[in-house]
Amino acid sequence: RNLQRVILVEGYMDVVALSQAGVAGVAATLGTSLTPEQARLLKRFAPEIWVSYDGDEAGQHAIERALSIFDQEGIPARVLYLPDQLDPDEFIRQRGREAFDEIRPMSPYRYRLMRLEKASDLGGDEGRVAYVKQAATIVKPVRDPVELEVYVRDICRKSGFEREVVLAQIGTELQQVASPAARSPAVRARRVERREEAQEGTQTEQTIVALLASGLLPKDMVRPEDVQNETLRLFVERLNAGEQPAAILSDAAVQDRELAARVFSQPVYENTEDAVTIASDCLKRLRQERLRQQLEAAKKEAAETSDENVRQNALQQIMRLTAEISRLK
Repeated sequence: RNLQRVILVEGYMDVVALSQAGVAGVAATLGTSLTPEQARLLKRFAPEIWVSYDGDEAGQHAIERALSIFDQEGIPARVLYLPDQLDPDEFIRQRGREAFDEIRPMSPYRYRLMRLEKASDLGGDEGRVAYVKQAATIVKPVRDPVELEVYVRDICRKSGFEREVVLAQIGTELQQVASPAARSPAVRARRVERREEAQEGTQTEQTIVALLASGLLPKDMVRPEDVQNETLRLFVERLNAGEQPAAILSDAAVQDRELAARVFSQPVYENTEDAVTIASDCLKRLRQERLRQQLEAAKKEAAETSDENVRQNALQQIMRLTAEISRLK
């Protein structure tokens, strides 16, 4: 009960070794291919699955097949990638529990990009072009603009192509996702979106809370005042106070439990550098939005007041906020 994840391995010795080392929630497919029925069964026990099959090529192919099944079943899954082609049993016996706990789970997109990079010849133009085309196919389903930006930067760095070229290969639709300012939704859709944001916070707010819950961010990087949604702000306060996500989820109010489960089961990133980069981008977006709201309020006050002192104060505030927004950009 109360598992935050199931670690899925191949053999019974992997289960025995990890369990003896104190790792909870381990299950094995016993060398057989994962089935959709097994995936649905696993979903009953935890909000997400970490796949940690053997490190040889057969095990890595099995991971990709398992990820495809989890995708089809709508089950969040990540990958515990073990170095030196070790299986979980060998790794825990050779390097111990502490080393196992230090391995950060990868998102399916990050894992597939890593596999693609290892299989690609990036020394020549032909290989780099093929790499970008396949990488674009891998990340095309990503809808979170912040997460997509991280992958795009990585693809650019590995291939040497410019960001615009990579985005063009991914497709016009994702270019719009990656640039929120370019979107122009219908008024009715925007009203629905605003109602949802008021109830559950923006996607950016949910992402920053998920990153904070991962334990990868420096202390006090995220402050409660960075988040406008009251429920998410409370989560930030409790996480900063040292509470675990599982504890927050277990005693959340009924109306907040679904939001807590969704936030705390979001995929996080496998290293501190990626997490801090994404968190910094999220915080910048949130602070820019807060400043824009203050700017609109100051403009409204300056336009509507008949008191000259109030108007001058509002104009000074407009200048200050405009400069602050420019600095953040």
